[in-house]
Amino acid sequence: MSVQMYLVQPKNLEDDSVREDLAGFIAQRGGFILMATSYGSLIAAFDEKYLDAVKQHYLVEFASGVNLDLNAPGAAALRQVFAQNVAAQLVERGITQPDQPPTPQASSFPPGYRPLRWNTRNYWEEDEEGGE
Repeated sequence: MSVQMYLVQPKNLEDDSVREDLAGFIAQRGGFILMATSYGSLIAAFDEKYLDAVKQHYLVEFASGVNLDLNAPGAAALRQVFAQNVAAQLVERGITQPDQPPTPQASSFPPGYRPLRWNTRNYWEEDEEGGE
């Protein structure tokens, strides 16, 4: 089978732990969270053979395939977010080593739009503790 991209909508959008539980469920099946949306959904990539298991999870309202139009405005920025989130998850899983902390960039998203990133490490805590 092959890895596909999916929109996974949790039943309870108010509870962040629901998204974390679903992210863990997907990660246990070798999948990745590409992005957590500001509306509570997860954009995930996992092998299509696990789609039924994800759909039947008691915390999932629905799950369905999603495609990204590479020519659409903001597609390049979304792909960058996806890549950063997968890289962070690979580091967390011990598959690769971290690079330098990310540097803040100007957003290419419309004003007021802030997609949630799946952070595994808070680099700003180092600043508060006297780091760089």
